Amino acid sequence: MKKSIIILGLVFIAASCSNFDEEPPIQGGNMDKEYKLPDPTPLTPSQREDYNRRNAEYHNNINN
Repeated sequence: MKKSIIILGLVFIAASCSNFDEEPPIQGGNMDKEYKLPDPTPLTPSQREDYNRRNAEYHNNINN
């Protein structure tokens, strides 16, 4: 029983390796597209204050 399972496993392994493609398939040419990021918007005063507070807290903690 054990021998037949091993032989059956070897047959499945050999059968699965016979359809191996050496090169990947060529895909369509979608490399000519250009993507544009949206224009940045300036921060509001409250957002700038929050950013400056977090930045100062970060720099105070890494320099200790």
